[in-house]
Amino acid sequence: MSVPDRKFPSVSVVTVSRNASKTIEKTIRSVASQKFASLEYVVFDGLSTDGTVDILRKHASDIDHLTVESDTGVYNAFNKAVAVSRGEWLLFLGADDVLLPEASTLFEQLEDAADCDLVFTDVMYDDNRRFRSRFDASLMLSNRLHHQGALYRRRCFDDFRYDESLRICADYELNLKLYLEGKRAKKGGFPISSCEWGGLTHSNRTRAKEEVNRVRKKLLPTLNGPLKAMATVLWFAKDFREKLKSRPA
Repeated sequence: MSVPDRKFPSVSVVTVSRNASKTIEKTIRSVASQKFASLEYVVFDGLSTDGTVDILRKHASDIDHLTVESDTGVYNAFNKAVAVSRGEWLLFLGADDVLLPEASTLFEQLEDAADCDLVFTDVMYDDNRRFRSRFDASLMLSNRLHHQGALYRRRCFDDFRYDESLRICADYELNLKLYLEGKRAKKGGFPISSCEWGGLTHSNRTRAKEEVNRVRKKLLPTLNGPLKAMATVLWFAKDFREKLKSRPA
């Protein structure tokens, strides 16, 4: 494969950070080590005070666009990054996550997904658990597609920006929107990223559930009657199962 013009990267990897000095270096190195030439790395830091900025500047040669400025949260920073990134595909990688070496293989296969708006994979956790991403009707219940394993075509952001009033689940809105609009998606056969177990969703389950409900209330009214009824039945069945599990033995 010929070496593409770096002025026109086909994949933009976006990382936003805030006081991530313990993990950010491994994240940067995992992106820099990819053997895919047409790759852009965009990093936005929210004025870290723990040495993260020093680490980012030490690795300036591995970062194509580095911005250090205040933000109002992770999704505010994501929206800024979308505006400055230039890739045809965007991947959002957390400041405590890593791209696996296999990511380059998937990047090289993106030309075979010309009719798709989304290419996604499973994601590995650092304890070897595997998140099995899905892009199907189950999205009407909750977010079944891991953000760190999703490559979005740039046109997905022509009429979308992350809802900055959401602190945890704004990516769910994007995934559900794409599904309800009937966008084409393709699943890769191997994970491309590894994440630390836990994160905002697991440590803030109550808020995460509230935000999921907000997204569903916003988007599901666009469904026709039968699909909306099915989603409602599935949701209440899921909620009932959770209540049963929480009952004392």
